[in-house]
Amino acid sequence: MSYLQECIAMCISKITQQHPQTKQIFDEIYQQGGRVLLVGGAVRDCLMGVFSSDLDFEVYHLSFEELEAILKKFGIVNFVGKSFGVLRLNGLNADWAIPRCDSSGRKPCVSLDPDMNFLQAFKRRDVSINAMGIDV
Repeated sequence: MSYLQECIAMCISKITQQHPQTKQIFDEIYQQGGRVLLVGGAVRDCLMGVFSSDLDFEVYHLSFEELEAILKKFGIVNFVGKSFGVLRLNGLNADWAIPRCDSSGRKPCVSLDPDMNFLQAFKRRDVSINAMGIDV
């Protein structure tokens, strides 16, 4: 196993150890036909061998409503940014989002697309490490 693969395996293992419900949520998402990617600063931290407590997940192939229904099985769900496709489960420092594209400007037009490909979804992110994801 390469160093990178070891870092990723360790990171996902720490997430599921510190937040056992994440493993159950991942399993439920996969059973419903979805796919989960760890995105954002947690990816950078993971690649540096550091555990991040600020987790961002992007969920593919499930609608916003389907994702919400899954998360509700595990507790109270908050709409962090409903128009941006972002949900948060009480007690877990993690955002769960549907892939989206944003128009430019002060009041961007947001379009959620659960079947968007990774390349398209990551285009809205800046050109730093935030444009990377780890398939959990």
